[in-house]
Amino acid sequence: MTAPRIAIIGSNGLLGQNLSKVFSAETSSQLILADLHPRSFISEPKQGFYTPLDITNRTAVKEFSLKYLPEIVINCAAMNDVDTCESERESAWKINVKGVEHLVDGCRTVDAWLIHLSSDYVFDGKHGPYTERDKPNPLSYYGKTKLASENACRLGGIRFTVVRTMILYGLGENVRENFVTWVINNLSQGKHINVVTDQIGNPTPADELATAMLRLSERQREGIYNIAGPDIISRFEFAREIARVFDLDANNIHPVTTENLSQNAPRPLNSGMITLKAESELGIRLSTVAEGLASLKRRMERAKSAHQLN
Repeated sequence: MTAPRIAIIGSNGLLGQNLSKVFSAETSSQLILADLHPRSFISEPKQGFYTPLDITNRTAVKEFSLKYLPEIVINCAAMNDVDTCESERESAWKINVKGVEHLVDGCRTVDAWLIHLSSDYVFDGKHGPYTERDKPNPLSYYGKTKLASENACRLGGIRFTVVRTMILYGLGENVRENFVTWVINNLSQGKHINVVTDQIGNPTPADELATAMLRLSERQREGIYNIAGPDIISRFEFAREIARVFDLDANNIHPVTTENLSQNAPRPLNSGMITLKAESELGIRLSTVAEGLASLKRRMERAKSAHQLN
């Protein structure tokens, strides 16, 4: 059986970069990397290439699909800033919903399988942790767009898989800060940070999520899967663990409640994920918080050493 042609949409983002590296290293698939930017943030894979793509442009997505004929399309492209989505609703819908509808149309045209990334924000966080069977009830506009994008996949007449994940962290080139890098950068500079005690979830290493999505594609599993780290903890506890692993001053981390922060968009508070389905059907179990952070620290130290040598 020949390896499938795989398109990774949003390849310049944190997960997209990790997917590109994992699929390039562990498969012989031809990879078509695509994002808004004119160039790739990472080296193009030896068995593939990069091309710009705006998923909000229906014609461009159709032309992309017919030109490259992908057999699997992995979509990581999204407007992910929750507060910006709340205030810029038209843009959020255009990217997170209409863009996915265009990808669904493209997949239908060439009979491709769509693997789409979603979020715990489809839930209200009142009765977590959640399984794949629990009924969504998003609080924020971002969450509403992610649920609408899931429905676009489900109703689009295509083969699809929705991967729900949360609190993604890791390393990437030119990517915006994630929670872990934000904590490290601020504490390393001796700054004091406020971290919420009442937002609870599963921290998830981006590189391990990418490997899990590779396993999912190999086993050709369709439907909805929760894929996230096994530990369900508060952001405050997570920040203190980051400080411990990276030898930073945890006394500079101050507990607050979500209400104190006055954020633009409402957050689901207790929105942890139950990942038994992925563990049993895919043989996937991601690292604990301590393991994931220790692995990240080793990678950061190696990257620093390589930079000093150069």
